Amino acid sequence: ALFNRALRDKPGIQGRIIVNLTIGPDGSVSRCELVSSELGDPELERKVLLKVQQLNFGAKAVPRYTYPNYPIFFLPS
Repeated sequence: ALFNRALRDKPGIQGRIIVNLTIGPDGSVSRCELVSSELGDPELERKVLLKVQQLNFGAKAVPRYTYPNYPIFFLPS
């Protein structure tokens, strides 16, 4: 939904962002930082990071996990 709203303002926007994620044993994202972006839209990037921080991957009996360089692709449908 965030990307579709951004497309209305900037019809040609597309690309990927790379983030580093840290996921806790409870499944919550405890850290999400932008590594790089092809979007060229700082406001959209900020909103995506906030949305990713709200994700929950489900609790598991595992140690905290850091996923380096996780790509998120944004392409018009």
